[in-house]
Amino acid sequence: MYEEMMRFLRFSTGGKTSIGIFFILIVIASNAEGTATLRNVTLEKIDGPGNNSVVYIRSQAEVDCLHYVITTVGPTSPTLLLLKSASNTSRVHIFWDKLLHPNSSVVEGAVHLVDENGKPLPKSPKTSFYIFDELLEYEDLQNSSDITDPKNKNLTSIRLDELSWAANVTGFTAVLQGTDKNSSKFTNTSKVELRFTPFSTKGRRSVLPRMAHNELSADVEFIVDGIAASRPSSRFAVMLVVANPGNSSFLPSVKVTSDSVVEQVSKRIIDDEYAPTIFTFGQIFSKTKQNSATNNFWQWRTVCYVMPHHTNDDATDVKSTTLTGNQTYVAPALLDNKLLQGYFGFSNLQLIEARATIAGFGKEDDGYYNATAYISWTSLVGFGTPPPESFSITVISILIAGVGIPIVIILIGSVFLLKRRFCDESRIRRSQYEPIE
Repeated sequence: MYEEMMRFLRFSTGGKTSIGIFFILIVIASNAEGTATLRNVTLEKIDGPGNNSVVYIRSQAEVDCLHYVITTVGPTSPTLLLLKSASNTSRVHIFWDKLLHPNSSVVEGAVHLVDENGKPLPKSPKTSFYIFDELLEYEDLQNSSDITDPKNKNLTSIRLDELSWAANVTGFTAVLQGTDKNSSKFTNTSKVELRFTPFSTKGRRSVLPRMAHNELSADVEFIVDGIAASRPSSRFAVMLVVANPGNSSFLPSVKVTSDSVVEQVSKRIIDDEYAPTIFTFGQIFSKTKQNSATNNFWQWRTVCYVMPHHTNDDATDVKSTTLTGNQTYVAPALLDNKLLQGYFGFSNLQLIEARATIAGFGKEDDGYYNATAYISWTSLVGFGTPPPESFSITVISILIAGVGIPIVIILIGSVFLLKRRFCDESRIRRSQYEPIE
């Protein structure tokens, strides 16, 4: 590969090679793709009594350890709990009997961090959780794909905690699959599915939308497949509940005192072959109030796909609402959640301020959901700040070819002209020389 690049960059300047341009290309390309620092990442399914299970992702480095806990135990809606520990030997331990106890007031402590000797560790100061709470269907009478449009009607909900969920680990991806045999909206092949893929290095996935990822993040794919729509003009959306307790001080009967905040932003991005024509990111940040440091993030390109193979022709839009704290629908998602009860405690959950956003799928004149009866939305969740987007090697090569080569040609031409002028002046001086006889 390097020999090909050298041949590409070789110019006839007295047999010399444009080594400077070659090294610039190597440096920029390295920064564009990244090699990253490796982490030791493990993914396992922890089975409990009955059909209960937890998917556990552990990402270990020399100075810390990241923990992703994913489950529908309860039953509850699919929940992702993110914990960061300063101890690189820490791991999540689950007391199943306590977690499944019918009395919510005694569940606290069923999920906690322990050291290598099994000794309990303090709660993580960098904690966030995300809940896929409801699948919403509405009739898009305006063909606007805007779930907040008051002219759109017949909003209905499929509670995801009411589905029957099964968890499996395939390769380095954890899959949660939800079905409902008692609902007319589900056939034998219908499903709601969540796929979690953790990363140990920097890079990009080979399938669209090809977001940049790093070793502190995981890919989350939300899929709606084959669910029957109530009307020809139906569209679907999903409600995502998020909270960032952070360094919360839980005091009885007192509103939670937290140094953390959740905020949502929309970010403009560059356009290249990774995801052509997609110019924006949706982002949710869990930050520390004191210094605005980002603890966790949830990020997505504003695009989803209506076929499993993810091509640009199969792309449609993702539109999200602003974060809201309406406790009418946010509170039940927390208080009935077994995983959160096990980590925070039921009484503390009542003090946590959670917020929610709705991600709607579709765009004008795309045929509505019934066109394919399939939706795939990919996002990235992780610790710290999101990995930066950068130009691809292809774009960088084009820029170098388009800008660098003309500059080299100009320099070569200038040298040639100067050399020719010098030679002409030498000939003139020699012709003016008269020998002495």
